[in-house]
Order: sequence, then structure tokens, then C-alpha cells
Amino acid sequence: MNLRNLRDEDVTIEKLLPKAAYGDFFALLNLAALHNIARNWEQAYFWGGLYHREKYPETKEYNLDYLGATHLTTEQKVVLDKKIEEWEPAPIPDDVKQALSDLQAHAARGDPKALFDLGMEMTWPDEYWSGWGIERNTTEAIKLWERAATQGYIEAQFELGEVYSKGLGARPDILTAIKWYRMAAAQGHEEAQTNLDLLKRNGYE
Repeated sequence: MNLRNLRDEDVTIEKLLPKAAYGDFFALLNLAALHNIARNWEQAYFWGGLYHREKYPETKEYNLDYLGATHLTTEQKVVLDKKIEEWEPAPIPDDVKQALSDLQAHAARGDPKALFDLGMEMTWPDEYWSGWGIERNTTEAIKLWERAATQGYIEAQFELGEVYSKGLGARPDILTAIKWYRMAAAQGHEEAQTNLDLLKRNGYE
């Protein structure tokens, strides 16, 4: 699942809540962002506070003005701060652990979709880990995508194009990006073709 940005169909409050319950960093931060967009300041503050608490436990104070804290009264923030302090993440359910184990097993057997999905869980967005028992490892994720891409897995080919064109976890390399974009575009990936056309207009062949 590519959770690249807030326009992704999977990045909704309803779909983020289950992961947030386990303390998933990406889910916590994006719940805060979605509530901020909706101008629901209390929820934005709450989820943003949890994100900072879970990801930076050594930091006792953090500025949540960017998530609408300036719209809240001191009394509201005191109540929310107490809720944040008392909140405890739920244990990851056994079925989720089993799904992760199955994913890793399929990837170990070389299944291209599993290789791609495991890489996505490891690294996107680059500064977050998934919170489902997989540590962030961008270098390993790229290796997994390359294994999937060489088997013709279109999404892995496109992802590698993104990695090398934008320097997302690897040194930018436009020629390598073009190679992967072309492979994806040859299979009908429209965004890969759009990116190739853009690179061509900028002087790259």
C-alpha cells in the first residue's frame, strides 16, 4: 500500500485509526494532518501530540502550533495534554502479526508483490517506520523493489523511478530513473509515462 500523500485513497481517517491505535507513527501524524485540514483543532492537537510523544519520547515539550494549537484555549490544551499523557497504545493483534509473518515469508520466497509491499512497509514515507513490527530500512527496501521490478512488477518499477528521480532514499540518478520509468510505462503505467515526458521536456532522454 503506497501511503505517499494525503490524496491517496487509503489515507483516510477511517483507515488510519486502526493503525493509530497501535501507535503507528505515520497514522498518528496523518490523522493530525487530516483533522488540521478539516479545522478540527482539538483532534489535530490530540493526534499530533500522540505522534510527538510516541516518536520522540525523550522530548518533554513540543510545539503544536502548526496543528492548530493557537486556536485552542489554555483549558482545552490542559485537558488534551492529560489525555495524551494517559493514552496507551493497544497491542498489535495476533492476526496482524500473522499477516506480517506471511508477508515476510512470501517475500523470502521471492514473490514480487510481497517484495514490493514489504519494501513499502519499510520505507515510505522515508522518515517514518510503519509501527507494525518492521523497522525502517530504506536501503533494504530498494533492494526488495529491484528484485520485484526485475520480475516485471510494475509498481516496483515505478517506485524505483521515483526513488532515483527524486532522491528518495538513494542518490538521485536520472538515467537509472528513466530506465525504471520506461519499464513501467511499457506496461501501461500512466504516471511513469507522464514523468518520462516531463524529463524529456527538461532535456533528458
